[in-house]
Amino acid sequence: MPEGYRRILELKFVEERSNREIARRLGLNESTVSTRIQRGKSMLRKRLEQEGFEYA
Repeated sequence: MPEGYRRILELKFVEERSNREIARRLGLNESTVSTRIQRGKSMLRKRLEQEGFEYA
């Protein structure tokens, strides 16, 4: 996963930051953060499926 996506997911789900906080911290628009969260989750889901993990 590209670093930009990984970092945003880390801030969102590990550090529990809001989209607004992430945007300010990284110098991005909030809409960009939202889009990257969705795309990053999709990339992660696909990777986990390739590794044999299933989710509900």
